[in-house]
Amino acid sequence: LKEDVCWSAFRLFDKNGDGKVDEEEFEQGLKEIGYPGDAKQLFRDVDDDGSGVLTMKELDSWSADLWSGFKRWCAQTFTSATDMVMKLKRSVSAAALARRGSIVGHERRGSSDEMPSFIKADFVENACRMGWYGLFEPLLYDSLDIERKGRVTAANIGWLEKERRLYLKRQNTKGKDQNGKAPIGKQRSNAVRALQSFVAFLRQRYGMIFAAWRKALDKDGSMSLTRKEIFKACTELAWAGDVAGLWHALDSEESGSCSLEDLSGAEGRALALFRKWAEDGYKSVKGGFNALVRARRIKNNPKKELDKRNFVAACASLNCSFQGDFVFDLLDYENAGAISFKDLKFMEDWKPAEYLTAISSQEESEAFRKWLLQKYVHPVKAWRLAMDLHNSGKASWKEFRRAAEKVSFPGDIAGAWLALDVHRQGFITLREIDAQAFEALSQFRSWAYFEFGSVSFAFKALDADESGYLTLKEFRKNLKKDHFRGEADALWSCFDVDGDGKVMVSEMLFIDEWEMELFSSQAMSRMSEWAVDVNAEKEELASVSKGSSRKPLRVSRRPSGADLVAKHIPVSGTLVEVALAAKRSASQMDQGRGKDGEDDDDNEDSLDESPKASIAAGVRQQESVKLPAGRLLDIVGWSHAWAPSASVALPS
Repeated sequence: LKEDVCWSAFRLFDKNGDGKVDEEEFEQGLKEIGYPGDAKQLFRDVDDDGSGVLTMKELDSWSADLWSGFKRWCAQTFTSATDMVMKLKRSVSAAALARRGSIVGHERRGSSDEMPSFIKADFVENACRMGWYGLFEPLLYDSLDIERKGRVTAANIGWLEKERRLYLKRQNTKGKDQNGKAPIGKQRSNAVRALQSFVAFLRQRYGMIFAAWRKALDKDGSMSLTRKEIFKACTELAWAGDVAGLWHALDSEESGSCSLEDLSGAEGRALALFRKWAEDGYKSVKGGFNALVRARRIKNNPKKELDKRNFVAACASLNCSFQGDFVFDLLDYENAGAISFKDLKFMEDWKPAEYLTAISSQEESEAFRKWLLQKYVHPVKAWRLAMDLHNSGKASWKEFRRAAEKVSFPGDIAGAWLALDVHRQGFITLREIDAQAFEALSQFRSWAYFEFGSVSFAFKALDADESGYLTLKEFRKNLKKDHFRGEADALWSCFDVDGDGKVMVSEMLFIDEWEMELFSSQAMSRMSEWAVDVNAEKEELASVSKGSSRKPLRVSRRPSGADLVAKHIPVSGTLVEVALAAKRSASQMDQGRGKDGEDDDDNEDSLDESPKASIAAGVRQQESVKLPAGRLLDIVGWSHAWAPSASVALPS
C-alpha cells in the first residue's frame, strides 16, 4: 500500500513523532537523503496552506489517525518511554505458553550492558497482550523504528513524555464521579477496547477464535463462559489487558455468562448455520454428519472421519447452505487434518443466539433506519438515545435488539442486524446508521485531537468569547480560522440535535471516547487489505521465535531502493527517471542475490548502504530533480526509497 510506505517514510522526517514537520525538520530530512535541490523553496512549494508545517494528515489522514490513536494508547498504558520498552520487550515464560499450546516467546541474547530495546517480534507478540486494540502492529513498529536499526529503544519514543502529560491533563479535566470512578461512558468505552484487544490477541495466538475457545476458554465444552472462567483463562494466557473491562463487554446484560458469538459473530454464525442445516434436514447434528460421511462413500473408514477435501465435496453434493471449507477449518481446531462426530458433539446442547441463523435483509435494515428517523428525526439523536446508551461508540447485537424493541420496530430485527453488521464484527457504529453523520463527526474528532489534544480542549478554543456555548456563526468562523476542512454546517447539525441554536461542551463530549478513526470506511478497507500481509508476517516471526534450525528469516521482504518508488509511488516527471537510473545503479547489488531471492551471506555487510547509494547515483545522473508543487507524496516516497527495509535477521 503506497500510503503505508509513505507513512513510514514520513516518520523519517518527523523524528519527534508529533505528526508535524516544520521547515527545519524538512531541510534536515532532505539533507540526510542527499536531496540536491533548494530545500527551502521545496518546502514552500508543498506547504499548500501556508501554515509553516507539513502534516501526515495532508498525506494520508487515516495513517495519521492510527498513529494518533496509538500514541494515546501508549500514554494510557505506559508511564514512560523506558516503561514502554521494558514491558514490550518481555517474553512470556515458556512454561506458561506451553500450557496453552501456542507460540513460545523468545529470549534475545546480548551483553548485559546493552541498552534495553524491543524488536519487531517482541512488539507484534506483546502489543495486543498489553491491551492495544487497533491492529496494524507491523506498520506501527516500522514507524517506531525510524532509524531502521531493527530495534527500538527509549530514545526512539521521546514523544511519549509529552503525550503522557496530555493524557493526565485530559483525565483531570474529565474528572470522576462521587465514588472516585470514571464516568459510565468512559468505563463502557474502555470495556469495548478491552474486548477488541483480547480478540486480536486470541487471533494472533490461535488463528481462529473458535480454536482459542475450545483450547483455552471453554474447556468443558459447554459453549458458555462464566466470569470465573474468563479471569482464569486470562491469567493462564498471560493477557495483561483490562480483564474486568473485558468481562463487562462480554456480559453487557449482566446475565452471568457469555457465548462464542460475543467474541466472533462470523465464526458463531458459520457453526450455527451448520447446526441448523443438520437439525432441519437430518433431525440432529449427528444425523447431518453421518449424511456427509455417506455422501463420500469412503471405504475402510471405521472412525467415520472426513478430511477437508471430502468434507467440502460432501457439502457441495448435498447443496449445503453453509461455507464448507470455513466450517471444516473451525471444527478442525486441533489441526488433525480430519474430523469426526466427536468434534461436533458440543453442538448438540448448544443454543445459539437467534440472529446467527437468520437471513440478512438489506430491506429490513433500510426499514429500521427509516423507523428510527421517524421517531428521533436526527440519526445522531437516534443513536445516542436508543442504541448507544453507554456512549462507547458501538452497539452490540444485544444493544441493537433492545433498541429495536424500545422503538417498537415491527420488522425482522435479526435480518436487519445481519445486514448492518456486514463485517461480522459483532457490533455496529453510527456509520452503519448514517455514514454522512459518522464521517463528519469522525473528521472533527480527528482534527480536534490532532490540533488540541481532545474534543473538550477544541471546544475551549472554538469558544473564543468564553460564553460556555457556541453559536453557528461562531462555530463556522473559528473552524475556518483553525483550518478545519470539513463541512461546518453538516457537523453543526450533529451536535445541535435539539435545534436550539446553541451547542454546549456537553453536547460535543460524547465523541471524546469514540475511536471513530478505527471504524471509518477507509479503516475497514485497510483492515481487509492488511489481514493477509500481517498474518504472513506473524507466521514468519513465530517460526523464528520457535527456535527453528534453518537460516534466520528477514523481517521484511520488500523490494529495495528504486523498486519501491517504481512499484508504490505514483511519481511523475523527472522523478521517474531518477528511480529508473537508481534501479540500474542497484543492479550490482541484485546480482549478488541467489535464485530464491535471499541475500548471499558474503554481501550482507554492504546491504545497509546500497539502497541509499543507488538513489544517490541516480540523482547524479540527472542535471536537476523537479518535483510537482504540492506533491508531498512524491517527496516522502522518494525519501523512503533509500531507507533500509529492516534487513536485520532475527535471532533464532
